[in-house]
Amino acid sequence: MATLGGAAALGLADQIGSLEPGKRGDVIAVDATAIHTVPTASPWSAIAYASRAGDVRHVAVDGALVVRDRELRTLDRRRVRDRAQAAAERLFR
Repeated sequence: MATLGGAAALGLADQIGSLEPGKRGDVIAVDATAIHTVPTASPWSAIAYASRAGDVRHVAVDGALVVRDRELRTLDRRRVRDRAQAAAERLFR
């Protein structure tokens, strides 16, 4: 309801709001078996209430896999970290 209604409110229901062929979509795969997610009555509850960022295994954005097995595939981590550090040093001089 939230995704379909939001897409309709934006006038984009033909492009987003549900996972269908031809529509843009983002999907995550979460490992709901970690010790901090149990006990639980349902994996959905574990994901919503107990999962952490580190439990995300895969991420697809607009159909492209950007994280696989918890590894970012689209950015050079070292380059991003170095640029962020350089920017912080300039900012806090």
